[in-house]
Amino acid sequence: MPSPKRAGRTVKSSGRRPTALDARIGQLIRQRRLHLSLRIEDLAGRLLVTPHQLQKYEVGENRIAASRLIDCARALDVPVAWFYQSATGNLPQTTEHNALAADEIELLNHYRSLAPEARQKLLGIADLLAGDTVTSRVRAKRS
Repeated sequence: MPSPKRAGRTVKSSGRRPTALDARIGQLIRQRRLHLSLRIEDLAGRLLVTPHQLQKYEVGENRIAASRLIDCARALDVPVAWFYQSATGNLPQTTEHNALAADEIELLNHYRSLAPEARQKLLGIADLLAGDTVTSRVRAKRS
């Protein structure tokens, strides 16, 4: 049976379904995209794919080819190795490209919109919730 054609090229199916690693790399693409405040349409345009295709990568429905992952890395300003290191937990905590969870991104966006006084209050609340009473007292004395 002949392979289907798309946009002038033959598309071959490897027969392999996405793995847990493929899904994790998709999550990292989405997290980094959100961290950079890119809409799915913006990143899809940079990668020359449809937003629907990018969504399939992000949710782990489709595997992402190595060449496309290189394009993603360039578009998201991270080294290609970052995807694999982050996915396997081999990335040092001090690396600037750590992926943030969606709720962390949301919290950070809210934090950035606050006035300086409100930021200090929120940090005090976070310290109390985390049980860091020493830092809370130091911040209280500065206020």
